[in-house]
Amino acid sequence: MKSSSVGIDEIIEIFKTEFKPIIDKFEIIKVLNGKSFTRKNVLDAKHDFIYYPGVYVFYGDNKTWKVGRHLTNSRMRTMQHIDANTRNKDYNIKELEKVSDAEIILFNVKKIEDNHWVAAVEIFLERKLNPKIPSERTG
Repeated sequence: MKSSSVGIDEIIEIFKTEFKPIIDKFEIIKVLNGKSFTRKNVLDAKHDFIYYPGVYVFYGDNKTWKVGRHLTNSRMRTMQHIDANTRNKDYNIKELEKVSDAEIILFNVKKIEDNHWVAAVEIFLERKLNPKIPSERTG
């Protein structure tokens, strides 16, 4: 079932259910953790695994905005989307600054050598969450 109208906890649960056999390989990070969506707050976020390979999900206004991956540093890639103001004809990342429930969720591997799992997670979440700004590639 495709859905772009799920909550943060539901997104995390969808991931946990599908990847239960390998869940211990991942760390789930809420980057903003209640802070407003600003470049500074994303840049200032601290976590042991924030710089690791993983999948990012931009979320806000009860919608999944963007799903993507980076095989070396998922938080860095989110910063690139913010700086570039990734967009399509109806949505752009900077609009999340106006959204009170905006969040970036990272599904990062705990060991860099497990980065091969990142592609599978991205493809699954992209298909399952139907983001408003879809990837131009799947895979």
